[in-house]
Amino acid sequence: MVSLLIKHSADVNLPNHFQNTCLMLAAHMGYEEVARLLIEANADIDRQALCGATALHFSAQQGHNNIVKLLLYHGARFMVNNNGFTPLYVAAENTKEAVVNQIIAMPNLTTLEERITACELLGASYATTTDRLDDYRFILQSYTWFYNAFLSRYSNKLSPTEGGSSAGGGGGGGSDTDVNNAANAFEHSELPKIAKPTPSEALPAYNYHRECQTLAELKAIKSNQIRMLFECFVILERILGTKSLILAEALVIRGAEFADVGQFGQSCLLWLRAIRIKLNAKVFIGEDYLRFIRVLERMIQERIAYHEYIEQLLELCIEYYTLRPRLSGYRKLCYRVNVGNPDAFDEFTYNELKRDVTPVLKCNNNLDLWNKLDSDVDSDQVLLATLYLSTFVAKVNEELYKKM
Repeated sequence: MVSLLIKHSADVNLPNHFQNTCLMLAAHMGYEEVARLLIEANADIDRQALCGATALHFSAQQGHNNIVKLLLYHGARFMVNNNGFTPLYVAAENTKEAVVNQIIAMPNLTTLEERITACELLGASYATTTDRLDDYRFILQSYTWFYNAFLSRYSNKLSPTEGGSSAGGGGGGGSDTDVNNAANAFEHSELPKIAKPTPSEALPAYNYHRECQTLAELKAIKSNQIRMLFECFVILERILGTKSLILAEALVIRGAEFADVGQFGQSCLLWLRAIRIKLNAKVFIGEDYLRFIRVLERMIQERIAYHEYIEQLLELCIEYYTLRPRLSGYRKLCYRVNVGNPDAFDEFTYNELKRDVTPVLKCNNNLDLWNKLDSDVDSDQVLLATLYLSTFVAKVNEELYKKM
């Protein structure tokens, strides 16, 4: 059918409303023969979609190695998408090992820094794709790619052709001598020739873990599942940035797993970080509030300290209101919550709202949160009601925002 359409002068470069061309769609779906026919019909290989992605990005993202090879053979350029990612980084972010290995093995296509970043991104991304945290395989996969990245830092080889060596082993880059020298440096805890970027601020969400700076530090945490998880997260933040929704969703999932085993504090910290990242990206977070409060309910029921988490959540809630369109009469739409039933909302009068909720929502860093609560009101009930209220108003705001 494609051949017939091309024969009858179909425009192979005609895009859809996302500016996706037929070649991009074929590359995404893995239709190698269709892609070949389109290229032979002079399809624009380097055309970019609205997201900035080319056909090479789409094929790399899905792990269609043969189409990646086909596009590169026909001269596809190594471009960046709207996130600043090359096809190599897109493949790494989606844990497509075969594509990553193929691209970094190609002469003069990538620099050493790009290969190192790809190895680190690939290793860290296993923490976002594994089904369960207790699946030890993700640790082994992550460790292998982090180790290979360190070998490249120690051996200081710019590319397979420049260094006169093979790329294999996930981007280790270097001859057997180079690998042995790197391993020797590993044993002596020497700093690599190409140092890692200066570690960012240690965050409570990751138990103040800082990214490993030497092979010795990496080896020391290899058997520690939680430390390896945090190593993945700090690397993802460094490479993807603090607006990455992929990272935010991974934090939500891992936070839920911590909550399932009763580690509520760690769960709250990861979810707070996820909300912060989503706020940075200015996306809707109403569901995140609701999820958070259901865990806080369990903490209250089990008499687990929770006040530090709820205070941070309220601060994020207040910040959220500054980012989204306000409702002119939103107080009239607020509801009281039955704490035992998150889905049960009763009407909440203006006077009750003013007495119980408004003081909390208006608090700021210069005022003591707890002093703003009326002495005759149960603080736990008020805070939970406040956060449910925030979720409800955020949802209403979001619906109005979509219609604007």
